[in-house]
Amino acid sequence: MIEITSCNIYLYGAGMPPLKKPVIIHKKSLTMKKKILQFIFTTLTLGIIYFTNVSYSTGPDLNTPVTGCTCHGAANANTSVIINFNNGGPLVYNNGQTYPLEITVNSLANKPGAGFAMSYNIGTLSPVTPGTTVGSGVWRQNTPRAMSGANPSTTSWVANWTAPANGSTVLQFKAAGNAVSLSNGNLLDHWYFAPTVNVPLPVFFESLHVYDAGAFNQIVWEVISEKNISSYQIQKSSNGVDFKSMETIPAINTEEKHRYEWLDPSNAGSAVVYYRILASDVDGKESYSVTESLKKNTSPGGNRLYPNIVDANSPVKILLKAVQAGDQILVTNWLGQIISQKAATAGTSDMNTAGLSAGMYFVILQSQQQRSLIDRLMIR
Repeated sequence: MIEITSCNIYLYGAGMPPLKKPVIIHKKSLTMKKKILQFIFTTLTLGIIYFTNVSYSTGPDLNTPVTGCTCHGAANANTSVIINFNNGGPLVYNNGQTYPLEITVNSLANKPGAGFAMSYNIGTLSPVTPGTTVGSGVWRQNTPRAMSGANPSTTSWVANWTAPANGSTVLQFKAAGNAVSLSNGNLLDHWYFAPTVNVPLPVFFESLHVYDAGAFNQIVWEVISEKNISSYQIQKSSNGVDFKSMETIPAINTEEKHRYEWLDPSNAGSAVVYYRILASDVDGKESYSVTESLKKNTSPGGNRLYPNIVDANSPVKILLKAVQAGDQILVTNWLGQIISQKAATAGTSDMNTAGLSAGMYFVILQSQQQRSLIDRLMIR
């Protein structure tokens, strides 16, 4: 029981007889005690909140490897993140093959732990390092992994990536890594992005077309880019299953879109024939184009130039379906200036490229009525 008078406070024990002598507490003393109690309460409350929030720092936001770890402070260059594909080998993949993959987090601030999140857009990924999971195209750690060493401290995770059975999509890895303090608060963690890694097929086949060119079958394929390609083999089949290589053509190896051509001199009559292109890289790895078929006399033919990309002083062949008396074959530069000309003849004939310097030219059929483009000619 508390009895308050205008000047004093008298304390009695609950359920007990009154004290023989009241304990007197002055108002000034009470005010001071209230302030002390409020300070203690506030300190304890803040302490509970502080340790609840920062006593354990778990790593990056594992669902957003492309936006970093905004809940862990700002990006910090003391942390570096490295994606290592194929043990540092060529950045190309072949359909259906499996490649080793490693992601490493380094900390110049010598943080004791690290986490990561890495996204991939195609294929399948199988973790090797325990304590990691894969889901929705993201590979990430479950709990921070201890780092070792100093200047920097470092740790890594290993997995295997398997390419899809077909398709030509560029494989892309994006990742964020976080060097974490484990006990000193999220704001003291250092996260950073890994450089994006793009892994293409050795060659991107954009298209393959097969044309009826009279006594020949013309095979034309276009590629978007090449990387370390050695050569192309034109393969032919009578049933679409068993293929035989007919010709090998050296690759240009450029990242610009360009076209290759080859004339198959064999005439299969009205039978259906199948063609595909086999690309071989400098390491002996292979990839295929789609397969295209042709039945003679069912595809429109026309005037053709083969090949249209050659080295200087290399001959090319011109196939003309029909000509008239006086028709000429002109070679012009990109300004339209005539470089050379000769009489046009029906069928297949040779055209000499001697004297043509490297660059783009236009091969034109000129008749009395008009000019028509046969094809472009690239001299390497």
